[in-house]
Amino acid sequence: QRNWLTEKSDVYSLGIVLLEMITNRPVIQQAREKPHIAEWVGYMLTKGDIESIMDSTLSGDYDSSSVWKALELAMSCVSPSSMVRPSMSQVVSE
Repeated sequence: QRNWLTEKSDVYSLGIVLLEMITNRPVIQQAREKPHIAEWVGYMLTKGDIESIMDSTLSGDYDSSSVWKALELAMSCVSPSSMVRPSMSQVVSE
């Protein structure tokens, strides 16, 4: 297995940046139950806890359906399997 940069690794990176923007949290935060942002957001989504995921400085001032769409897209981008991740053109079309 080679660790070459590919379109799918770029998609993963974009997903991480999206999660950072949505949450306003660092990628790694040891104080969280799940230190890595992708694992933490996935965990919080399974609990249905979108309020804890969102950037607290927004004070609830956001459209829930847009947030769900953004989170869905970001989480598909950070899928552990590169085969499951969307292509960059699919990301752009979303």
